[in-house]
Amino acid sequence: MFKNKLIHKKNILISGLHSVGKSLLLDLIHSMDKTETVNKDPILTLIASLSYVKKISYEAASYLIRSIINNIIYSNGLGRKINLRLYDETSILKSSNPEIYFDRMMSKKKTSIEKNNYNIFDVHNVLIQYRLWENSVPNFKLIHLERHPVDVVESVFRRKKFVYDEKKYFQILTFKENKKIVPFYLLKKKLNNYSLIDLTIEVMSNLYLQDLKAYKKLSSKEKKNIIIVKYENLKINPKLSLNNIKKFLGLKFNKSLKSRLDKEQNTQSFIDIKREKNLKMISKIASKKQIIKLYKISKMYEKNL
Repeated sequence: MFKNKLIHKKNILISGLHSVGKSLLLDLIHSMDKTETVNKDPILTLIASLSYVKKISYEAASYLIRSIINNIIYSNGLGRKINLRLYDETSILKSSNPEIYFDRMMSKKKTSIEKNNYNIFDVHNVLIQYRLWENSVPNFKLIHLERHPVDVVESVFRRKKFVYDEKKYFQILTFKENKKIVPFYLLKKKLNNYSLIDLTIEVMSNLYLQDLKAYKKLSSKEKKNIIIVKYENLKINPKLSLNNIKKFLGLKFNKSLKSRLDKEQNTQSFIDIKREKNLKMISKIASKKQIIKLYKISKMYEKNL
């Protein structure tokens, strides 16, 4: 039986589908006190995905996830692997207090992350594998970000997320099927005859429904460790959304929040106009069947806004 424990108890997972706006959320989270810079390691999600398709055992996946997280926490505490890339989401320069990372890096003594600080991990598919993550990272806090399906489909389609590209697919669990390389969530879907826009609607709709179904299955106790944040609310009324996150985590925002908010806020009309434009584009090229599916998913999403 595999056995290891986390070396730090306070951990935040930030999850959501492709193109839901996690970059915005991560930037704002950096203005919270007692938080470390964001960690992005696609290997964590790859391991969870391997467990999901039953290529490795649940126990092995949990052990590996904890081992990688422990190594990240230990290295961050020592000031190893410091990222100085200015505009990168994991850069220490995104932090409201980058000095602490330089102090760790320059210290002759062995340093570690402060006991009350939260580590932040940007991962995927947490809701559909909640039990695995709970077993791997006990008592974690999950911030799950959602966005209107029309805007998600437009963004995923525009970026050609489902067109095979070895430069980006290396971060996703893939398999060879019918002489093609496909991500694990497209296995055995029989979608060869779909156009790119129809494929995008099909996949993103199914992933959204999977998350919704998984969340409903969770117990009341488990849901207390989750906050669902809507991208639209974050753009229109960021102060309210961030206040909810603040209460959820029991943390405070520092002075850097104002400057971050000033460049992010939009009006409802701006978002509505952009969505209408996205919907017109999709409606021109998608099949009637997939437009109806997108419409139904959108109505489900709007009910919970």
